Amino acid sequence: MEVQAYKKRLLQLRKKMLDEEESNKRLVERRRGENVTYGSEIQLYHVDSQSYICAKKTSADLERTCNKVTLIDRPSSGIYFKIMPRYKYRQEGEKIKYGDQIVFLNTKIALYLHVCDI
Repeated sequence: MEVQAYKKRLLQLRKKMLDEEESNKRLVERRRGENVTYGSEIQLYHVDSQSYICAKKTSADLERTCNKVTLIDRPSSGIYFKIMPRYKYRQEGEKIKYGDQIVFLNTKIALYLHVCDI
C-alpha cells in the first residue's frame, strides 16, 4: 500500500513538472519580442549548454563569501532574477537601454548576481 501511494505521488509530481515546463514555454513564446524593463523578472538561460543559470544558498567553490551559481537542465525556483539598475538614475518600469549597467537580483534568495575575475 505504501509503495503504491509513493508511485502515485511520484506520478503527480512528474505531471506537475511537465505542466510547469509547458506553461513556461508558452510564456516565453508569448513574451518574445517585448521590451525588457527594469524590474522585469527573467530566467537566465545558457544557450550553449541548454541549461538554466541557478543561484544556490551554498557558498561558491572559489569565493567562499559568495553564493554558488550553477547550470541546471530543468526550471526551478532558483532561476528567476529581477533586472535592477546598477545606479539609481534608472527606475523600475523604464526600458533598459543599450550600454546600461544592470544587476540581477535572485528572487528566491534575495542576492545579487555579479561577475568577478579569478
